[in-house]
Amino acid sequence: MHSKNIVHGDIKLDNILYTDRGVLKVTDFGLSSAFKPGALVYGKQGTHGYMAPEIYSANGYNGPPVDVWALGVVLHLLINNKFPFSRKTMKKIVSGKLPFNFEPPTAAGHTCAELLKSMLCLDPMKRISMKEILVHPFMKTKSHGPSKRTCDSESADSGPSKRLCKSKGSSQNIRSHEDKKSEEEIMVEPAKKNRIPGPKKRGRDSEGVDLRQRKRLCKSKGTDSL
Repeated sequence: MHSKNIVHGDIKLDNILYTDRGVLKVTDFGLSSAFKPGALVYGKQGTHGYMAPEIYSANGYNGPPVDVWALGVVLHLLINNKFPFSRKTMKKIVSGKLPFNFEPPTAAGHTCAELLKSMLCLDPMKRISMKEILVHPFMKTKSHGPSKRTCDSESADSGPSKRLCKSKGSSQNIRSHEDKKSEEEIMVEPAKKNRIPGPKKRGRDSEGVDLRQRKRLCKSKGTDSL
């Protein structure tokens, strides 16, 4: 995607699908855009909790490192079951009120922790690229294959990792149940206006008499004819 000069702009768990063959697919390109190498992007877009720190500044930013940061947040969620930074913490870091201090979890091993630290790097110029991620030692870790459990299984684990799963033979995107404030999207579509249906008009004959009322009168006389 980046090799074709396209930045996704909104990578998150809700936009990643997991097929029954163990293939990951990225969806929802509503905020994606083309970019020129070296050219800066302006404007805040994405989902809070996944947005790179440079997005909050007004100085512009490069597109690809933003996707790398968001993907690092996804990896952190799958391993540690929580966001690495809250929205308030990130704003304090950007404004200089709070120093940037990130210690990656070691639950998945030191190789994974090293990758996380390079993905969630404050300086976008020093942040690892997608090409470098693909050849990182962590990517060579052997996988046991996709889980055979389904999303609606009562024994399925809870947490963000539950969102990447297989349900009834097809990929299904499970909504996040974490703090909704941290995942509040900046770009929101206007709500659709719901039309409230009015009362149905009663049918009337040529003389203006209510047909249902006339039918009831006819039935009381022992006939259904109008």
